[in-house]
Amino acid sequence: MVQTVFILGLVGRIGRVYFLIFRGKSTSFRLLNLLLAIASCMASKLHNPQKTLERLRLIGMLEGISYLVLLFIAMPIKYVWQDPYWVKQLGMIHGVLFVFYVLLLLMAWYDFKFSWWVAFWIFVLSLVPFGTFYSDKKFLKQYSI
Repeated sequence: MVQTVFILGLVGRIGRVYFLIFRGKSTSFRLLNLLLAIASCMASKLHNPQKTLERLRLIGMLEGISYLVLLFIAMPIKYVWQDPYWVKQLGMIHGVLFVFYVLLLLMAWYDFKFSWWVAFWIFVLSLVPFGTFYSDKKFLKQYSI
């Protein structure tokens, strides 16, 4: 519970999006809530594009670290000592961070008018180990103040 509250507080308005996704009964209702929440975040008068970029970079770092820990620590524990506990726990944390990363990428793409090519490569690099660190250095650092 504490981890969920921390993650929801960490990403601000995106936490509300995460809550709305899992509150609905059907998949279409979840998708509709997600799209409405993203639209409301983008249209809000309180929306600060620079904060969105800062959150994207922070979540990107956390997501990259969680991916590396999952691959290089939890997976060997699972297959060497036959203990799947760490993969389940870290996998859930990594999954939540990845969802936040993609949502923040969409918001930053909207705010900073990234080209399709840049947004595509930032997303693809998030699927590769060490990719979020490279995308932060190569693409995202140039947009921050």
